[in-house]
This record gives sequence, C-alpha cells and structure tokens, in this order.
Amino acid sequence: LGPGQFVSSTLPLDSYCPEYSPDGQWLAYGRFGKEGGQLCSMPAAGGPPVCIGDAGDSVGCPYWSPDGQWIAFYRRLAEDKYFNLYRIRPDGTGLQPLTTGQEADKNAPEWSPNGTQIAYMVRGSGGGSTPPGQLWVMDADGENAHKVMDQVYGYTHPYWSPDGQTLLVRGHEEGDSKGVWLAPADGGAPQRVAGTAAGGFNGLWSPSADGWPLLLPYYDSTTEKRTLYYVRGTGQPLDLLAALDW
Repeated sequence: LGPGQFVSSTLPLDSYCPEYSPDGQWLAYGRFGKEGGQLCSMPAAGGPPVCIGDAGDSVGCPYWSPDGQWIAFYRRLAEDKYFNLYRIRPDGTGLQPLTTGQEADKNAPEWSPNGTQIAYMVRGSGGGSTPPGQLWVMDADGENAHKVMDQVYGYTHPYWSPDGQTLLVRGHEEGDSKGVWLAPADGGAPQRVAGTAAGGFNGLWSPSADGWPLLLPYYDSTTEKRTLYYVRGTGQPLDLLAALDW
C-alpha cells in the first residue's frame, strides 16, 4: 500500500487478532467458530480467505515475520493438552511445526528484527494463577532451540532490541525475579534493569539502533498511581520522565 491508500477488509464476527503483513498486502487473523479454532489469511484488497484448523483445535494470534513471508502462531490440536508453535505461508502453504511435546504451553512468538530467530515463552501449568515461565529462542525453522531465562512472568511477551542482540522481559512477580530483565539472545547471563527490583515495572525499547534508552512504565498497586521512568544504559539509574494522575 502507498501513502493515502485505504483498504477495507470484512472479517467474520468470530475473528480476532487481525494483523496486516508488513507490506500491507495480506491480512491474517484467528477465528473460533463451528469449524473450531482456525488461522486464516486473505489478500488485503479482498478475496477468499485460506484457513487451517479442525474442530476442537484452538489457535492463537498471528505474528508476521519482518519480510512478510511467514506467519508464526500457536496452536493446540483437539487431541493435545498444550499449545505448540507453528509457521505457515500467507497463501496457506508450507505449514510447519516449530515445537513439539506436551509438557507445557509454547506461545508468544516474537520474530527477531532480521527474521532469522523467534523468541517464545514456555509456560507451566502449576504454581498459582500466573505460574512462572521460561524464555526460549530458536531459529526461524525451529532448529537450535535454547533456553534464555527462567522465572519469567507468566503472561509477558519478549521484546527484541532493535539490533537483535537482547531480549527484554518482565520477571515473575514473586520471589527474587521481580523487575525488568535484559537477556542476551545467545544465552548469556540475564541482567535486571537497575531500580526495577520492587516489581510493578514494564519495559519498552526506544527505536534507536541499540534500543537505548529504555522506557519503563511503573504502576504502584498501593496508591494506584502510574509513573514513567527511563534508563540510559545498562547499570544506569532510573530517571523520572513523568508522573501520571490516572
């Protein structure tokens, strides 16, 4: 799509998580209807959708690769207990499982900026309402999967730095893992962002080449106040950006 161009796409009422491809040519979405959970994609300008999924399946949201050639998603087959990760071409070809096994859910796939790797969460089923998870990284074809960090907050998503070297995640809100953490994608030792150990923080990379400074929204559950901080680099103290009265 070019500047000023507009596309209107009509989706079923049972659809969710619609996401346009990076070039705006395709629209992918999940749906859950009488056919079960499905992942669908269609030309953004209109045309029949291509859907995969069978009765009893559950399907998560689509995640486009940076070049728009693949859609990653998580799927639980009718006979399975847990979700696994898959990828597929926008035209419905090339379906490939990226993870296997039924020991835990694998979800929240996030493509690296250059599209060669996928970070994802492995979430357990015990330990309270939000059990701690693990952060893993694999090649885009599912090879060379390796664990990057334990004790990650159960519902968080990993966020790649713009240079693809580091992942930002939120530590679990119980025990010593609270705070915002930076984990090297190659599996080096994770490091907590200074000043976030009290919990209640989230983190966002800036769009600079290396992702610094970090923006750190903070929510105080006692006062119900929100504050924005930023940090200029690894090991640097937090600086106040704004206090919000809502």
